[in-house]
Amino acid sequence: MKISPNPFEDIIIVDLGEPEILPVDFYLENQAGEMKYRNRIFTSKKILDVSDVPPGNYRYKLQNEKRILLEGWGEKK
Repeated sequence: MKISPNPFEDIIIVDLGEPEILPVDFYLENQAGEMKYRNRIFTSKKILDVSDVPPGNYRYKLQNEKRILLEGWGEKK
């Protein structure tokens, strides 16, 4: 499971590698905890267009119905 690139600009690539965990929700929250982007993913690899998200530091989270699968911090340039 991988999120790239970091830092990112207009796209984020989500590579889940485990189709049995689908569907997965991807979230981006700013440092104040406000959700700035959300996308439900139904494939093991997805390119997300985040060009509308303003520059800054963001917490990302991948979660399915059962648990949080991956979380961390990324920077939008």
